[in-house]
Amino acid sequence: MNKKFIITVCSVLVLTLLVVGGVLLYFVQKLPIEIPVQEYIKYPNLALWPGYDFEGAIEEAHRIIIGTVAEKSGTKYDEIYDEDLGKLLFRQYYRDVTIEVERVIKGDTDLETVNYKEQGGETIKINEDGTFSIYDYAEGYPKLDVGDRVLLFLSENNVYLNPSTLFVIEPDDTISVSSDLLTSNTMRKSQSHYMETYDLDDYVGAIKDYLAS
Repeated sequence: MNKKFIITVCSVLVLTLLVVGGVLLYFVQKLPIEIPVQEYIKYPNLALWPGYDFEGAIEEAHRIIIGTVAEKSGTKYDEIYDEDLGKLLFRQYYRDVTIEVERVIKGDTDLETVNYKEQGGETIKINEDGTFSIYDYAEGYPKLDVGDRVLLFLSENNVYLNPSTLFVIEPDDTISVSSDLLTSNTMRKSQSHYMETYDLDDYVGAIKDYLAS
């Protein structure tokens, strides 16, 4: 009698597990693989960056390096509060970018890596209807990808002096330079803003010549 009872209970348990497993499998297959995006909202860059000419940027830079992007973090942020009012005044979004240093043109020549703070980032808001919205705070800021090779003028806080002082190096070793940062021996084409293509070694050579003068 006890043996039959045990067998019956075990059979019921196995059957229950099979039914529950089948129901769960059915509903898992019905679930969406991705949550739909309702909105992708871009916030324009309203920062007022200081302007520099070629010589001024070299003088102001804490370090000038050539390197390759090795890693890039997710979005982080710094917050500034008014302690008297207990109020959040400002939130600055950024990503940590690890750059493997190839050459140091100005600064500590023993540097192997630099942690560059890329301005901007993204946050996600889950909506009541189950969708989510992405808020992009990086519009107007230059973005780097892992593997990008760069020439970079950095402040003491490891942020570029302004967006024009971040140069992505092309596979043919050329860079696009803002007309504000043309070398001193280059004639301007016009008084308006434009980009000029330079050979990387020529531009770096001009930086070194100025540092040595």
